[in-house]
Amino acid sequence: GANHVLEHALFCGSEKYPTKNIMHYIQNGTSSLILNGLTADDCTYYFIQTANQTEYYNMIDVYMNGIFHPLFLTDENIFRQQGIRIEYAGGKAQYNGVVYNELRIKNLNTEENSVNFLADKLYRGIYGNTTPVFSAGGELDEIKNLTYDDLLRVYNTFYIPSNSMTYIAGNQDIDETLDILDGFFSENTAKAPDISFEDTRQIPEQEIQEYNVDENTKTVDIGFMFSGVPASAEPMDRYANEI
Repeated sequence: GANHVLEHALFCGSEKYPTKNIMHYIQNGTSSLILNGLTADDCTYYFIQTANQTEYYNMIDVYMNGIFHPLFLTDENIFRQQGIRIEYAGGKAQYNGVVYNELRIKNLNTEENSVNFLADKLYRGIYGNTTPVFSAGGELDEIKNLTYDDLLRVYNTFYIPSNSMTYIAGNQDIDETLDILDGFFSENTAKAPDISFEDTRQIPEQEIQEYNVDENTKTVDIGFMFSGVPASAEPMDRYANEI
């Protein structure tokens, strides 16, 4: 869950914009159409969209400062607030934290979580105990072992310009946009880490698997998953598979 916590932590202020509620101010003081972050399986997205040019460049500055000069690098309390902490209430110790509570809710018995449970089982059936089955968002039991040092290590290793991709689109002064971005990218010239993924798909050991079905079960979720073509296949084969 380190990357999930980082997604939140990088929105908690920067050296230039030291307020920890920066997202609140932007969302309530601009006409932005999209303003958010998302932790996916193999990367974290930070995205903005606005029709106002002045806001566009202001938000780029806020985002880039938050990503490359975040306050959390020197403030461990941001990790505790956004990630996980132990606090005492009613004479008892309990876990708390934004991401921890998101994961706790994800484990509740709801229709949406039932589908997520099924998807996790499908992935594990095809990929076994290899990288693709691990949740980038984190697991409730595992995040309890996450530390501030873990977060710093992940950030310093992966959150560098050479390990990022930037997409820009729309009517804008492209030279000005690139100049602003280059001002941040040129600050850190560290080489990107060596990241590779093996194609670990396999035929599931059991063709049909059932979970949590008993005499009291009234409804069930049924899922099918196909492994598709290898990642190393010809582009035409991959595109045909997507279609």
